[in-house]
Amino acid sequence: MESVNGLLDLTNEEIRILGVLLEKEKTTPDNYPLTLNSILLGSNQSTNRHPIVNYDEMIVERALGKLRERGLALRGVYAGSRVPKHRHHLENVFNVSDGAKAVLAVLLLRGPQTLGEIKTRTERLFNFESLDECDSAIDELVNNNPPLAARLERQPGQKEARINHTFGNGEVSDSQVVAKPSLLLIEGEGNDSLASIGDDYDMGENEDLLLRIDHLESEVAVLTHELIALRAEVDNMRDPSA
Repeated sequence: MESVNGLLDLTNEEIRILGVLLEKEKTTPDNYPLTLNSILLGSNQSTNRHPIVNYDEMIVERALGKLRERGLALRGVYAGSRVPKHRHHLENVFNVSDGAKAVLAVLLLRGPQTLGEIKTRTERLFNFESLDECDSAIDELVNNNPPLAARLERQPGQKEARINHTFGNGEVSDSQVVAKPSLLLIEGEGNDSLASIGDDYDMGENEDLLLRIDHLESEVAVLTHELIALRAEVDNMRDPSA
């Protein structure tokens, strides 16, 4: 595992998905851990998100793989499910309270916010009795080693200073808003599929090959988990007296 400081160097996609895992653990506990499709829907939903994105399954699968490599997420086949499910593993790396995790979730999903906005938007995740209690959770993130949040200077025209997470560069990138469909990377023959993507995708041949390999590895992992689950069901159905 890389250094703790290095674990903060996440992409926009990884930040969004980590936020989804933290949020859904509290808002939909009966459906947690999450399937790949649930994470996709949670990432692309139009409420409680900034910016609005349009990820596809390949983008989500790649980001989950990176989070697992960093020890921030786990994947497994759970009882009652035939498909792999995913959950965050934040506590494996950072020792933060439930209140601090709630604050971090809304920061990862929505970017810089004021204290009042954070308290309002964490109501579904954690019950802060007062602004001071919410502010203490923010302090916990700010004073963590390394800091997981930072208090930003008040900008001209703003009545209050804002708080933001410190993962990645803490800023929203325009590249996060629109995601190219990954199907174009695996359909077609020869170089035709790469040409069909368009010049604006700016992807070299080596990166295209790595994306194809990464996609195939993810598919193999999913199929392996499904096979394990199927074998377990077959074993349970066998007559022990046979």
